[in-house]
Parts: sequence; C-alpha cells; structure tokens
Amino acid sequence: MKRKLSMILFVISCLVLITSIVFCVCSIVDINHILNKLANDPSASGIDYLGIGWGYGIGLFAVSVLGLILSMISKKLLQQKTLRYICIIAMVVFALLLITSVFLFYI
Repeated sequence: MKRKLSMILFVISCLVLITSIVFCVCSIVDINHILNKLANDPSASGIDYLGIGWGYGIGLFAVSVLGLILSMISKKLLQQKTLRYICIIAMVVFALLLITSVFLFYI
C-alpha cells in the first residue's frame, strides 16, 4: 500500500510541476501582451499598469505551494534513489516558481 501511495503522489507531483511551469509561461506571455497593449494605447495612464499580475501571482503561488508539499511528502515515502532525486529537483523548481510568483504579483 505504501508503494502505491508513494507512486501516486510522485505522479501527481510531476503533473503539478508540469502544470505550474505551463501556467507560469502562459501568465508571463499574457502579462507581456497586456503591457504591450497598454504601451500602445495613448490614453493609458499609470493606474492602468497597477496590479496586472495579481491574479497570476496568487494562482502560481497556490499551485507551487501545493506542488512543494506533494514533492516533500513523495520524497519521504519513496524508496528508489533516482525518484527521490527527481523529487528534490522538483522541490527546487517549485521554490523557484514561488519566487517567480512573488515577482508576478508585484508587476
């Protein structure tokens, strides 16, 4: 039972990792598109630029925290060294995504 649970958590954490990376890239592209649209609009003022990335930052933060927790639990339960190393790499990527979410929140 422990082996099945550890593999299920590992697969879920990998799926969350892929989802969060795709969400991060898509949100950066969308924010860039919005910023370009506002830059080309002559009636745009400073208040229009305020809070463009709040929703993206909060969403990425939530997904990254979930993935970080799942990776930590999966690392504790897994017995294979290679899968444990993959979980450690995933935790580092989730930590980097958390930092990115803070930057997206303040754009």
